[in-house]
Amino acid sequence: MSNWGNPYQPATPNPQAPPPQPEPYGVAPVRAFREAELDAMHRSAAKQALLIRWVLAIVLPVFILLRTAGEGLAGVGGGVAIVLVVIASSWVGAMFSRRFTGQRHDAVVAARPGLDVIEVWGARGLQGALKAAGVATPKMRRGGATSLSMVLSTEGLELWSGRGSTVAALVAVPWSAVAAIDETRGSITNDGTRPAFMLVTAIGQRLVFVPRTRTNGGRVARVPELRALVARLDALRVGALAR
Repeated sequence: MSNWGNPYQPATPNPQAPPPQPEPYGVAPVRAFREAELDAMHRSAAKQALLIRWVLAIVLPVFILLRTAGEGLAGVGGGVAIVLVVIASSWVGAMFSRRFTGQRHDAVVAARPGLDVIEVWGARGLQGALKAAGVATPKMRRGGATSLSMVLSTEGLELWSGRGSTVAALVAVPWSAVAAIDETRGSITNDGTRPAFMLVTAIGQRLVFVPRTRTNGGRVARVPELRALVARLDALRVGALAR
């Protein structure tokens, strides 16, 4: 298993540097303002994603039907068949994805008994960020989103990938290597972004994950669920640093 290790240890403090400023989240008005900013970001991105989905749901079938309309009734029937095949393929793909995710989740729980395991999408760009940090990513999609299991503990977090007999730990990240955790948006498909959380490492890299709600993946988390998860992760991080 690759380990984040030394590259992410905090730098030696400069004795001449000014004392660190208080964490903004500790001030209630600032926190409320920050959450209002995040809520606005989520609403704007959700409207954009909804528009894209409606365009894809309407424009694509109409385009196919128009292309086949000139071939008469048989052509229209063929166009309808193409649309139905696309819908059925998406449904079958989602069904198999849930099955594989559930199998991986069970395997990780068995390998890490007593620890919390959540399912996430590694958003687009994660593979490149991990590779730049020296982590081998043979089971991650280059340029695309990857389904991953995330193990949470008081020491840090682990990412697991694969399915069936190929399930394996990808990387371990100690909390000492995480400088901050925050809400953001992550891209996993071509129809907009989803609520996501971002780990900012001690050397400034941003690792973005889209959390999912069930052990077999299920839907992506909504904003209140995301916010609760971010608070939980940050509590683990702060607790580890305080020890």
